Amino acid sequence: MNLDVIDEINVILDDTVWDAPADVVGGCFDSHEEIGVPTTFTTQDSRSVPGLQIADLAAYSWHRNQRKGDCAVASNVVRDHRL
Repeated sequence: MNLDVIDEINVILDDTVWDAPADVVGGCFDSHEEIGVPTTFTTQDSRSVPGLQIADLAAYSWHRNQRKGDCAVASNVVRDHRL
């Protein structure tokens, strides 16, 4: 990732169950020294954020394939279309 062209990074996590982890991880990025770009972690309902449900499904499929060896088709679609 070329951070020279990125002004900020905003990680949106699905639902309030992630509030506490978002606060903890977000605190690690408060100084901006880690990656040099302001980074925030927030939580929102996936029904109100376009693409969040798709990102959740992609992450689940990839992770499940890594752990259990299933979800291979979905994992391959994620791999083939990642940025």
